[in-house]
Amino acid sequence: MRKRRNPIPRVFLIAVAVAAGLLLLYLIAANVLLSGRMLRAKLDKGPEGTFIGWTSARSLWPGRVEVRGLRIRDRDDKAEWMFELEHARLRYSLLGLLRKRLDVRHVRGRGLTFHARNRLEKSEATPERVRHLPPIFGLPDPPLKTPADPPSTRRAGTGPERTKKGLDVQVTDLVVEGVREIWVDTARFEGDARLTGGFFLRPKVEAEVFRSSLELRSGKFSVRGTTAFDRVSGALGGVVKRWDPRRFSGSRMLRFLDGEASIAASSKEIAALDRLLGGFGQLRLVRGHPTVRLEMSAKGGLCSGAATIEAPELAARVVDYELTGRLSGRIRFQKYDLREGSGQVSGSHFELRGVAMDDEGRKGEPWWGRAELAAGTFRLQPAAAVRGSARIRARDARPLLAIFKVNLPRWVVGLFDLEGVAGTASVHLAPSRLDITRLDARVGDYHLQGDYRSQGRTKRGVVLIDLGALSVGIGIRDGEGEVEIIGARKWFRDRAGREPVTRD
Repeated sequence: MRKRRNPIPRVFLIAVAVAAGLLLLYLIAANVLLSGRMLRAKLDKGPEGTFIGWTSARSLWPGRVEVRGLRIRDRDDKAEWMFELEHARLRYSLLGLLRKRLDVRHVRGRGLTFHARNRLEKSEATPERVRHLPPIFGLPDPPLKTPADPPSTRRAGTGPERTKKGLDVQVTDLVVEGVREIWVDTARFEGDARLTGGFFLRPKVEAEVFRSSLELRSGKFSVRGTTAFDRVSGALGGVVKRWDPRRFSGSRMLRFLDGEASIAASSKEIAALDRLLGGFGQLRLVRGHPTVRLEMSAKGGLCSGAATIEAPELAARVVDYELTGRLSGRIRFQKYDLREGSGQVSGSHFELRGVAMDDEGRKGEPWWGRAELAAGTFRLQPAAAVRGSARIRARDARPLLAIFKVNLPRWVVGLFDLEGVAGTASVHLAPSRLDITRLDARVGDYHLQGDYRSQGRTKRGVVLIDLGALSVGIGIRDGEGEVEIIGARKWFRDRAGREPVTRD
């Protein structure tokens, strides 16, 4: 009787052969698709749509792809952005593609560049502004808004809809080493960073950023082409809850941001930081090595936190007065709206110590002063400004003599050297502007009150020194100092436009 052969090995060999054939067919089809024009054409929706492209790509196993020169670009009616990734290996779900979903479950990449910029009205697109914006491949410069841009017309309650030819993209377990550049409008980070996280995208319909973090290992930070800090390190993390880019385009999507940041920065070239500040508050930085530490959190696009500033050997010029000393301060900000660029700075303070003062040719005692904003607001756009009420304490009132540049009798000059100034004032700081108004201070037994306004080269001020039985007025107008002893209170009323406060 003939022995029957076991069919299992034969079936196994057939299965292996079929699997090998399918794998070979997959490799041929996948690599032809990745290197051909058809897939690239389907992923290029033109200037107004999403673009996904790459220099080269290959797949050596189902669900795995290695790509070089990956580029992704998109825009809405408010903003434009792009990613460029030098190299990446990723794993994705083949079954997800059958559901029109690119489910990428593992990404390891290196060499990332990110650019984003707001679209401008034609009147806003000045050469000076445009030249500091990041370039975005395939889109025209300057980035103008056009009548053809689709308005945000989706009605509330209609729910997200999939575009006819859309492909949902979900990326998780993303790790990118060597993040080299992040350039958003006029702000730019260049250096070395590490990105982790993930996101979901339904082009033009929905987007979400999963829990992500950016570790700034080293780099520099510049604004409008000027390096503000040449050493920057720290970490940022957060999520962006799911939003509809048609309703919340551009910076309006920031209302969905929750996150935190911890950053340390320092500058060796203070001249660059001075150019960036642009004479804010009539302050010019001459020499020093400032360091800044920022701790902040965001909830729904509203930020709170504090920035600590230290400059142990600062040389600066305030209005026309040059000084050297140690600067320290803490800027506390609350309810800073990332969309509007405004917030509160109540509780912030600055302190100067060890300031050398020169009193009529003789070296005086080192001066110190401290100002604390009891209540204050600030904005960064369209132009930076700070307003608030301040509490002031200082060693003495000698800086007033330096600012007003008046010749006073020696007995009056001596009053400014008395220790223990304490008072309040309203302040307004802006580029090339310093206003100190409603000054109300006491030094020993005498009372100081007055106003000082400096904008550009125009300087005006008036101070009344109330000694009880005698009052002395000093002022500056059109660069000339003034002194008034007879009828000083009436003189102050005429110049300040208000009645002087009666001394207790």
